[in-house]
Amino acid sequence: MISPEFFEVIRTRLCPELKRYIFQYIDIETRIQMLLEKRPYFITGSTRLLIANQKNPLYSLLNSYQLATIYKEGWLKQLFDLKSTKWYAKPELTRVCPSDLIITPLFGNGAINLGVVREKDYLHPVITTLTQFRRNIKMNANAFSRGWSANNEKSIPTAALSLLLNINAFDIDINYYLRKKGFRLLIAMIKLIDRTQYKNDKQNKKWQEIQNRECMEREDQLSKAVAKKQAVIAAKQEKAVAKATKKQAVIAAKQEKAVAKATKKQAVIAAKQEKAVAKAAKAAKKQAVTLEKQDKAEKERVIQQRRYKLNIIA
Repeated sequence: MISPEFFEVIRTRLCPELKRYIFQYIDIETRIQMLLEKRPYFITGSTRLLIANQKNPLYSLLNSYQLATIYKEGWLKQLFDLKSTKWYAKPELTRVCPSDLIITPLFGNGAINLGVVREKDYLHPVITTLTQFRRNIKMNANAFSRGWSANNEKSIPTAALSLLLNINAFDIDINYYLRKKGFRLLIAMIKLIDRTQYKNDKQNKKWQEIQNRECMEREDQLSKAVAKKQAVIAAKQEKAVAKATKKQAVIAAKQEKAVAKATKKQAVIAAKQEKAVAKAAKAAKKQAVTLEKQDKAEKERVIQQRRYKLNIIA
């Protein structure tokens, strides 16, 4: 038996020609089993419900329109044709599942007339089962109608798939026909889910890039605003420092001017004092000269008086 991993390699990596060549040696039951092993959410019943931690894309990924498209395009239109306003089984389905012709006696007036019989066609039980399922699913254009169908839209594709995969008509041709239809529906659902997941991932990546770009732009704007604010603060601080420096320079100039004025004043006073000292010295010198003259005159006068006396004595 081919492993599910190898089957995925065949399905996703090989060209269509090789796929068809390989698949012609794999029976339809094995193909379906390998697909379901990788995707247990397509299995109905307790097996699917007991599988833990399995993300079901039918519930989390696909929307109502996509679910209705799966049912209408992948199940309904593959088995039935719309004529006017009614759905009829496709000719290939009626050919695979022919009607049964039953001859019955004619009933009338409460009596059975064995001499008169009628022929009546009864649909094949498979067609009857499929028709009953179709009637239970109410649709309005391309969407499920309100009520039971809309409330259970998430489980309708799985139920339709299960009907094709699990009906046993006790006929090899009928079973193969139903399994083939189910296999095609399963492949279509897988492709739709993969394509939707790819688009969502691409959109999420694009949205993430937009968010990252917006975040970077906001960070740039914030950094520019912070830098601008810091520049304003630095300019204010520089202006304050310049103002304080200018004020200090003015104060220093005033102090220097005051010191120069005081120095000049002290120099004038010192000059005046020096001039006064010089004047006093000059006066003292003059006085000394005067005293010296007086002293000399006094000495001369005393000498003259002594000579006069000597002369008298002689």
